[in-house]
Amino acid sequence: MTRAHLQQQYNSMHQQVLSCQAESRSLEEQLEFVREKKEELKSLKNDFKTNKQDATLVDLSISIMQWRGSNYGLYHDEYIRDLVNDKYAKLINDIDHNLDALVTEERRLENKLLDNQGLIGRLRQGLNWITSEIEKLAN
Repeated sequence: MTRAHLQQQYNSMHQQVLSCQAESRSLEEQLEFVREKKEELKSLKNDFKTNKQDATLVDLSISIMQWRGSNYGLYHDEYIRDLVNDKYAKLINDIDHNLDALVTEERRLENKLLDNQGLIGRLRQGLNWITSEIEKLAN
């Protein structure tokens, strides 16, 4: 092998390393974004769960006080069914689906990042999959 040929191989491999590093930085930025959005959604979900509980408590306190205005009978059941049972439940369920999608995307990006790390990266990909499934079940 000539010096020129070895230099060409070196330059080619160096470019591949730089390319992998750039891809890794990009994936890390995307991962950070997904993780931030996941935390925001978790917080939002907790807020809506609290709001649902508060709405139920308001209804319970009205029932306990035995205060009933002239429209209480007309709107009470609809309020409970529509707002508390249907809308809050649907909203929380939609947030859960979005959280699951973010968990899946987070693992996909992590696995892509781990692809650059050879055998250890592939083993970590398997661990990531298991972690993802556990997190979705706990969600």
